[in-house]
Amino acid sequence: FAGYGDAEHPLGGYAVLLGVYGATMGGLLAGLKRGGRELPERLGLGDAALLGLATHKLTRLIARDKVTAPVRAPFVRYEGTASASELSESARGEGLQRAVGDLLNCPFCLAPWVAGNLLASGSWLVAVTRLASWSPLPRVQG
Repeated sequence: FAGYGDAEHPLGGYAVLLGVYGATMGGLLAGLKRGGRELPERLGLGDAALLGLATHKLTRLIARDKVTAPVRAPFVRYEGTASASELSESARGEGLQRAVGDLLNCPFCLAPWVAGNLLASGSWLVAVTRLASWSPLPRVQG
């Protein structure tokens, strides 16, 4: 990897994050198996739509929202307000700090983490996960 990574692309930090993601997903799947549960063979259309919407909304909440800024603050630099409820930030630091900042600042990068955890938790705690998935969705005024 010599000559590929630099402060802008901390390959070592990215490798650690990939390992954490793999271990987390492997641990969740092993826990399901040990608990006598498995991921569903099929996902109904409603559940797939809910999973997609919840993943999108939770990912945006984690990566961009003002109220989750304290979670991101050790890893990102505040640059300003992007919209009424979202912030503009950039990753800071080097190595693992920079890699975590890149992950927390990128909704596309964060989405597999959120979706995987929603899917696994939905296999353990169906009702709780569905309730949590509905919570970040916009309220429809009737």
